[in-house]
Amino acid sequence: MNLILEKTVSIEGMPPRFFTNLFAVMYVGMAPLTCMSAILSEEKEKNTLRVLMMSNVSPMQYLIGIGGYVFLMCMTGALAFAVVGAYGGMLLARFLCVMAAGILLSELIGATIGAACRNQLTASSVTVPTMMILSFLPMLALFNESIRKIAQITYSQQISLLIGGIEGGEASIKSAAILTINFAIAFAAFVIVYRRKSFE
Repeated sequence: MNLILEKTVSIEGMPPRFFTNLFAVMYVGMAPLTCMSAILSEEKEKNTLRVLMMSNVSPMQYLIGIGGYVFLMCMTGALAFAVVGAYGGMLLARFLCVMAAGILLSELIGATIGAACRNQLTASSVTVPTMMILSFLPMLALFNESIRKIAQITYSQQISLLIGGIEGGEASIKSAAILTINFAIAFAAFVIVYRRKSFE
């Protein structure tokens, strides 16, 4: 869809790589989150997560093991977006760095949902609305000032702003601070849920 729209739709005043950047942010809010949620909820439902906890696997070890695999898969997708958007050189490096930050945050949120829910069905019912909010909020913020103000606190909106500012080399301290706060909250939530819920 991104490739088709990027190559066929041209509207006067539309920023360069508009569709690539738009779909890349949606991808960040969807793919890593759903992958991690599905993996953890399945392991919890089959009691393999409990076995890992009893084997003294720490939250960080688990995230590196499972999250690393999901991260590599999702970064392959991010590279595909970069190719469609014809990013190259430093622009490519900046684009992939921003995408990597968003993917890591989505993984943490997905992992928290997966570990918090009793089974895959429950996890899906929580994952889908969360995914929809995080992936579509930046798009809605483009057209509505009130939504933009609310969206400012979310990492997906900051990823959208950072991707939009790649061409000018803009790296906002505010965006970095919001991403850091989002990461700290998501990581703390995962650690708490992983330790409390894995034995349920």
